[in-house]
Amino acid sequence: MRQVPSFSLGPALMAAAVIAMAHAGHAVAAQGANVLKIREDFAAYAVGSDGAPRWVPQTRDWRMEGGAYVHSQPLRDGSCTWLGEASFSDLILTARFRIEPEGQGVRAAGLVFRSVSSEDQYYAHFDSRNAQVILVRQSRTEPWHELARVRGVPIATGVWHDAKVECVGDRITAYLDGRRVAEATDGVFAAGRIGLRAGQGRISFDRVRVQGTPQPQTEEWVLLPQSHPNDELDVPRLRAAERFPAVRGGGYFPVLLKLADGRLGAVVRGGAPHVGLAGRLDWVTSDDGGRTWSAPSVIADSAVDDRNPSAGQMADGTIVVSYSEASTYAPDGSFDTSYGSYDMYYRLSADGGATWSEKRALPRGPIRNGSPYGRTIVLPSGTALMPVYGQPDPDYSGPVALPEGATSLVGILRSTDNGRTWGDLTVVSGKHNEMSLLALSEAHILAALRTESGRVDVAESEDGGVRSARLAPSRARASTRPTYYGCRAGTSFSSTATGSRRAVSRPSSAATPARPGSTPDGSCLRGTPPTPTAGTRASSSTMMGRLW
Repeated sequence: MRQVPSFSLGPALMAAAVIAMAHAGHAVAAQGANVLKIREDFAAYAVGSDGAPRWVPQTRDWRMEGGAYVHSQPLRDGSCTWLGEASFSDLILTARFRIEPEGQGVRAAGLVFRSVSSEDQYYAHFDSRNAQVILVRQSRTEPWHELARVRGVPIATGVWHDAKVECVGDRITAYLDGRRVAEATDGVFAAGRIGLRAGQGRISFDRVRVQGTPQPQTEEWVLLPQSHPNDELDVPRLRAAERFPAVRGGGYFPVLLKLADGRLGAVVRGGAPHVGLAGRLDWVTSDDGGRTWSAPSVIADSAVDDRNPSAGQMADGTIVVSYSEASTYAPDGSFDTSYGSYDMYYRLSADGGATWSEKRALPRGPIRNGSPYGRTIVLPSGTALMPVYGQPDPDYSGPVALPEGATSLVGILRSTDNGRTWGDLTVVSGKHNEMSLLALSEAHILAALRTESGRVDVAESEDGGVRSARLAPSRARASTRPTYYGCRAGTSFSSTATGSRRAVSRPSSAATPARPGSTPDGSCLRGTPPTPTAGTRASSSTMMGRLW
């Protein structure tokens, strides 16, 4: 019989003696009056096993190697595996971990505890790259909430370390190699599963021990859809592509259009990087599929910052470029919306971008500090839909109904006269901002929306986007900006449709977000669009975007 190591528990965990019973390479302790002990040494699993069904791995990167449980993919931002046998309140959780010197990320091992679901839990984050330990509370509304961060904790790679977490009531303490390294107080999660976590590293775990007070969860633990891979490791990559510079020394926030005459046209930001009063909007074109590009010509260059463009070509060939004009800069030059104004405008070109009209104001309705986004799409009837987003205006008293508890607004402006006038605002959501639209038909519309926490949800409308949206979470990583890919006049997307099910390509998640058909440095991509996958959930509309 293998003996379970003794643990030093506080008074809250003292209980009758417990005897561990070995079986199949791991041990589950006989439960005493108040204490349950579980031991896992990973010796009973076949090489290559992912640990199921005892363990619930989040991604396919978990497997058994050399008698240890190994997370094998250094490029994965973060992945957990949870032990499904018991739920603990007060506990002591220990494990050994070894971090290999592979990859360029933080190479962080983690101990998960009081996991209520795959998105609601605590974990101790042992970050070898930055020599620090962080206690984190993760939730569906706040994926990363730091309870404590302690720097100056060396964590060598290539050697085994002993990690421990103690929870007594709302007090959490983390240890590394026998030394107390971090403490915090938090009572959001009272009980839950334990697990292991790896962030941007190839990390091995062994000798997992947990001893604590068993407490059944009030709700069933679930692996939520948004817990599936939140990066692009499982998505087919665009590999067979040529890369041609469109703009050098600028080209920020590109919006690419395939024009009705066969050319490519793109709106790009020049004059300043992400922020800057000198920001302007330029127009570039290509008549050879993106191999060569015209010199930039100016669309908008006011005395303040012209930024955040959206673009589309109307049914009669008119090109509409909408944008925000921002004087929201503090005296020290920093971007600050408490200064100046932030308003939406648009300009028209009836000659393919050779000349542009004077700016015209876009109606903002209940949106304050508003901005257009991405591509303005045109339905078969000729009705144009322009995505806009911003903050709720506390002084608004007009007819547009706002969602209860709205903290940010995203909606659609319409034009039925080829972009000359815009209005008929529909609010799609009160909890999202940037949005990309895809029309499957006159009435059936998909919308990918960025959440306030940086993920991408999708809404579906079957009435042209007129009424409320049905939302579903997606797998897109934080900081992703929603975009549909492909190639039709005035749009870019790749999708498949079979009955009511659609597979839509996953949005780009480059460190500096780019619009479809472009890269962060402003280069134009020429090649096969990404393969459609089920990686992004979608919503749609079938009545000109009025019902979602």
